[in-house]
Amino acid sequence: MMKAPWSPSKQQSNHFQEEGYFVVRGLLSNDLASEIRGVIKNYLLTPETTGDAEPNQQTDDTPEARAARFRKLGALGIQSPLIWDAVFTGQSILSVASHFLGGNLLLKFNSVFCKPARTGAATPWHQDNGLWRDGEISPLNFWMATDPAIRENGCLQIIPGTHQLE
Repeated sequence: MMKAPWSPSKQQSNHFQEEGYFVVRGLLSNDLASEIRGVIKNYLLTPETTGDAEPNQQTDDTPEARAARFRKLGALGIQSPLIWDAVFTGQSILSVASHFLGGNLLLKFNSVFCKPARTGAATPWHQDNGLWRDGEISPLNFWMATDPAIRENGCLQIIPGTHQLE
């Protein structure tokens, strides 16, 4: 039996119209989210290869140093079969994207942001539309926390209603 296409609830639709975003809880299972988190952590913990360099010439490659150094992992979604299958081609996410953009989807950018609490500089207020300046596409951003996202650890914040400004 084929699952019906996803559509937002009345509450999600209203929230999107008024605030500029909405939340879909449980789109991916907790187990799958944990597996994705494991893929990211394994990537961060895997030592870099430096070719013929002597060990004492390498940069600090401890797990802690790698986690602090790698704040953004570009194209990890394409490199990881689990992330590719679950997120970029997974029916749950595609059904949401297709609802808003139709069936002809194009992945223009993918990245995993690793922002441990109190590590590095704060990210100032900004609009993600800087990634979508080509005018050829209607954008959709997807964000999923794999760790608890709360004010105390610097979670994502959105200024409600700014989607209606110039």
